[in-house]
Amino acid sequence: MKTYILSGGKSSRMGTDKGLVLLHQKPLVSYLIETLQNIAQEIKIIAHEPGYLNFNLPVIQDYYPEKGPLGGIFTALRDAKSDCLVISVDTPFISANHFIKMMEAHQENQLTLAFSDTKMYPLFGIYPHQIITQVEKSIQQNKLKLMDFLDGNSYQKVDFNFSMLEKMNINTFEELKTAEKILENGN
Repeated sequence: MKTYILSGGKSSRMGTDKGLVLLHQKPLVSYLIETLQNIAQEIKIIAHEPGYLNFNLPVIQDYYPEKGPLGGIFTALRDAKSDCLVISVDTPFISANHFIKMMEAHQENQLTLAFSDTKMYPLFGIYPHQIITQVEKSIQQNKLKLMDFLDGNSYQKVDFNFSMLEKMNINTFEELKTAEKILENGN
């Protein structure tokens, strides 16, 4: 399955592009790349920073810049021309087995989203190409809240039992330090 790492956000809470921030001497995005390289049919990064070109993967810019996750999802669907998996760069520790489970659970033309402990993880999901027009309409109307968009759609839930590390959403240097501690403790 074509897979897109969403790295085009503003990173306003971190003050620098979070996907390129080092965690244990490795850029955050590299954790996802290493996990996905033997699973995904094709990996592309949606980003605007030239530093992503160092990973020897195609880098594409948001078709609609500064439109948040919906803009990234639209860009992925437009590029893929098919259903595609999207994952946010700030959740770098999802296991290979979870990606495989997501892909196996997905049914064509079905929106498929991750859940753990009843919490939705909308930026670990498979988005069907058939919703591209609906995504674009929301962007054009400046209705950019992903949860509002998802509330208007049916979706398939895939339940996971994410570890503390897999649940991590790294948006600040404090969260980065927490991830470092968890990695050091081997959890």
